[in-house]
Amino acid sequence: MATNGRTVASVDPDVALAYKFPEVSFAYDERDVALYALGVGACGADAVDDKELHLVHHRDGQRHIKALPTFASLFPNKNSNGRGIVNVPGIHFDASLLLHGQQYIEIYKPIPSCASVVNKVKVAGLHDKGKATILEIETTTSLKDSGEVLCMNRSTIFLRGAGGFSDSSRPYSYTTYPANQISRISIPNSAPSAVYEDQTQQSQALLYRLSGDYNPLHSDPMVAQVAGCSPVQYCTASALWGSRPGRSSSRSATGIQRRCGTSSAGSCCTSTPARRWSPRCGSTARGCSTRPRRRSVTAPCFPDTCCSNTSPHHCVA
Repeated sequence: MATNGRTVASVDPDVALAYKFPEVSFAYDERDVALYALGVGACGADAVDDKELHLVHHRDGQRHIKALPTFASLFPNKNSNGRGIVNVPGIHFDASLLLHGQQYIEIYKPIPSCASVVNKVKVAGLHDKGKATILEIETTTSLKDSGEVLCMNRSTIFLRGAGGFSDSSRPYSYTTYPANQISRISIPNSAPSAVYEDQTQQSQALLYRLSGDYNPLHSDPMVAQVAGCSPVQYCTASALWGSRPGRSSSRSATGIQRRCGTSSAGSCCTSTPARRWSPRCGSTARGCSTRPRRRSVTAPCFPDTCCSNTSPHHCVA
């Protein structure tokens, strides 16, 4: 259970893992798809960019616009309490200390621009890290009428101050991840095949939150101050660029949260024979107190140059 303000954190893994989440049904339409595209920066530099305008406007009508594959990253928001936080019985923590650590997505079918869908949710991982707890939530989303599975999201949530619930000599760790899911992906030691740079907007976090993630860490200066920072950019608002409508793939974004403000984010990508892309990213921040640093963000990806419609690709830091 999440609370606002300082609270005594506690974790009961037996209760948390035994909990059966209710299914969550919801619908979305082309307006939601267009709002998401704007939130991740579509047409941010040029309002009539012919490569991006089709994501928010179509001359034949809005029903013809296409959803970015990463629109699927919004679906887990429907499981939350309206503030971007999933309540799990047996887990008590201070919501102001929560960080979105990683978002992993598998997309099995092109995401429709209008649909009624159902979320099935479970705890996929729980780890005691001493001063923090890592919680992994898995959300499988299916079309409501046909039952066809569209995608799966694994959200990794870092709960600061909630660790230490197990013996430090044998810290608790549970996961449903395949052991080789990450280890099979390597970062090549070579020059990047592509470089991408984009300009984020000062109000981008405020626009992106309208797609359903209302965690006040990204908008409320007082909440951010309690957490020890300024309002920060959503990692999923900038870490999953470069995808094209109609693609089926898997991808992962490690949560690098920039402070609100205009910044230039650049990424270098290197292809490998296994059709995997390993971005090496750096950001040059402007108007904030942080120095330019290397970002271990696992996107953007450029699947159009390395992946077919049926061959999934992986992005790792």
